[in-house]
Amino acid sequence: MTNPAGRRRPIPKFTDAEIAEYERSGGTDWQDVVFETGVIQNYQLAISGATEKLKYMVSANDMHHKGILKSSDYNRLSIRTNLYADITKWVDFGLNYAFTREMYKSPSFRREEGSDWVGEAINTATRWAPTEPVYDDQGNYWRHRVGYG
Repeated sequence: MTNPAGRRRPIPKFTDAEIAEYERSGGTDWQDVVFETGVIQNYQLAISGATEKLKYMVSANDMHHKGILKSSDYNRLSIRTNLYADITKWVDFGLNYAFTREMYKSPSFRREEGSDWVGEAINTATRWAPTEPVYDDQGNYWRHRVGYG
């Protein structure tokens, strides 16, 4: 393609069909597709007490974190126990126990070999054009054209 002065014309960024679809539908807000409001809930409980020969403490923590990336969650349950018993003048017993269970849920974004999927999701949400749909005609994730972005 050349213009009347003989210089190369830039390749259009959007086709006429993409522009028409954007005008018809308003396009895709990629940040709205990828992000959501994150919420953290944290619950704690602790019980402790003592007698002349026994000291104890039990604590628990339950944390739920709904991430800002859609379909991302992090949950953690922690339990801690401390027990100290003075059995005789020459025998003491102590027990410290801690347990943690973590559960992660990551977004189902396509991952290329050696890529950072979180970085891809955040980066592409700000770069993809609003003319690109989320899903194709069969309901599958849209495959962006080669060289896009």
